[in-house]
Amino acid sequence: MATVHSRPIAGRDEPSELKAFDALATLNDEWHIFHSVAWIGVRGRRVGDGEADFVLVHARHGAVVVEVKGGGIAIESGCWRSTGKHGEFEIKDPYRQATASKSALHKWFDKQHGLKLPTCHCVLFPDYSNLAALGPHAPPEITVTPRDFVGMDDKLTEILRTWGLAANLSSKDIGLIISALAPKTSARRTLADEAFDAHRTLVDLTQEQIRAFAGMRRNRRAVVFGGAGTGKTILAMEKAAEFEEQNGNVLVLCYNKLLASRLKKDPRLRLATVATFHGLCIDEMRKAGIPFSANPDREWWERKAAECLVEALATNGNAFDAIVIDEGQDFAREWIDAIEVAGAHGADTPFYIFADENQTLWPRNWTPEADWPVYELSVNCRNTDQIARRLDPIVKRMEVTRGAQGPDTKWTEITRADRATSVAARAVERLLAEGFSSSEICVICEHHDTARQLREMSVGDEIFGAYGSGGIVVETIARFKGLEAPAVVLILEGGGCEPDIEAYVGFSRASTYLQVIGPPARKKGLGWS
Repeated sequence: MATVHSRPIAGRDEPSELKAFDALATLNDEWHIFHSVAWIGVRGRRVGDGEADFVLVHARHGAVVVEVKGGGIAIESGCWRSTGKHGEFEIKDPYRQATASKSALHKWFDKQHGLKLPTCHCVLFPDYSNLAALGPHAPPEITVTPRDFVGMDDKLTEILRTWGLAANLSSKDIGLIISALAPKTSARRTLADEAFDAHRTLVDLTQEQIRAFAGMRRNRRAVVFGGAGTGKTILAMEKAAEFEEQNGNVLVLCYNKLLASRLKKDPRLRLATVATFHGLCIDEMRKAGIPFSANPDREWWERKAAECLVEALATNGNAFDAIVIDEGQDFAREWIDAIEVAGAHGADTPFYIFADENQTLWPRNWTPEADWPVYELSVNCRNTDQIARRLDPIVKRMEVTRGAQGPDTKWTEITRADRATSVAARAVERLLAEGFSSSEICVICEHHDTARQLREMSVGDEIFGAYGSGGIVVETIARFKGLEAPAVVLILEGGGCEPDIEAYVGFSRASTYLQVIGPPARKKGLGWS
């Protein structure tokens, strides 16, 4: 493995740079990797700044400037454009960027340190395995794609051979380059550092689950059960994307409004209808002209909504080529029956349901049909070992994990409920100081009133707010179910119940760090020691 001096950070840097780093890190240990090398220099008699995504250094080869270009690209008349979920916009030619960075880096070392550092460049496209001809200044010999990732040493040899690059850097020269490109300061390892390491392992596990799930394609219908963290929502979106590619018109349903709002942003589901069950009912009723009360009673939410959906679908003639349900444990049998009516191909309509019986916050006693194939997801690929171990006593089973190690979990005891918000604010302040960004932190409360009080507070320049409103997210357990955050501060109040489903859901929302604020009795009841 290469010697890493600086690396991209998940949540801060571009996903394309994370992919590129994973590939470059496989180089042999004589290579040194520097991420995001920036400088201020003089170009054309003007002072300007610049940055190289990666700089690779080797004693016998010199330096290689790597420009990373992720996402979709389009080139017309020499003009480069980026295409993707944020639309299409003009970008700089990455090969010209790399050329400029190479020249600036070489000149900087010569001027500042009297070191004539042999330097060349290449461009890495982490999202494209096959690229058409990009122009005479962009030959394949200096172009890196995922096809090269399994043999990065060989690819670097090709790049160096193309440029005819060679060097004879002494250990003193290498030390000078390291101190210049990655100056050291006195710094301790933070919680965010530990969380980042765990996140990288968990991402790999999630991809492993997706590959394993591909084996289910022979079944048009199935129920997939899995505990918290086993990747149900990720796999549900994979299945929905697969159905959209095959069939086009896909219906994706869940119970939680916040989860639905997040799923709607999935760029792979361009044509899919994504909604909560009741949201679908209301939309179809409006299209059909069926009256809808502004304040429906519980009977409507639990039973009549399904009847209205069947009537509305018949009136609208609306049907879907495939159906995917997440949070299936929160659906009633009548709801599933009503949704089946929306299938364009009757019993042959592809239909997948993902559920976790341990997250049943609203018991409706749904069970799958006897003739539906049932799959079990057994590997926790969201939570670190430290968090997964806290789930075991609640559900009375050992969670199967793959050893993703993260920071230790923490329980802060309080004996007065009115102290919960101030203690939570101090916990968030500590996490910010430990290197977590405000977007990586979520405070989850058992009660709505506690969440409301906390949203009126702030920590330094950071404000608290509901999901999607900006600031550090503060939500209730019920609303945040189905979502996750790298760092979670969970406020538990009262004695809980057996089994403590609220605690189970709250604990499992944290992927890499969990701090719980609650009374000693609740801690004891959860087997936390």
